Amino acid sequence: MHPVTLVKLRCFPFLGSTLYHLNLLLISGYRTAVSTGYFTFVSGHDSDMGGPTAGPDPTPPFPGQDFINPMVSLIGFAAVISIEPMPDNNPGPFTLKPLVDGNIEDVGMGVLQAMGNNAAGFPTGSAAR
Repeated sequence: MHPVTLVKLRCFPFLGSTLYHLNLLLISGYRTAVSTGYFTFVSGHDSDMGGPTAGPDPTPPFPGQDFINPMVSLIGFAAVISIEPMPDNNPGPFTLKPLVDGNIEDVGMGVLQAMGNNAAGFPTGSAAR
């Protein structure tokens, strides 16, 4: 993994015990988003490590999914990292999606896929007593 990207991932916030981040793929032909695992920290694997389609090599120590066996092309699909409530009773992405790539490109093996930062558009507020 590129060192700059790893630094950016490590700055991803811890959300406490009632929220977590969820990796999702929005693939045409599927009725719901395809989960690729949830995580609370970016310094380790997500909930399903490399996933059921992982190849024989060890899974990298950060959230994500491998689509090696069988090989799955994700070109043209969308990828989302959302913030989800815990427990989560909906298979789709929650309203808060800090990172989105609306069109996965063919960037080549070992090249990271860029995602857009949507956090600036999140609702804000304050409470007073």
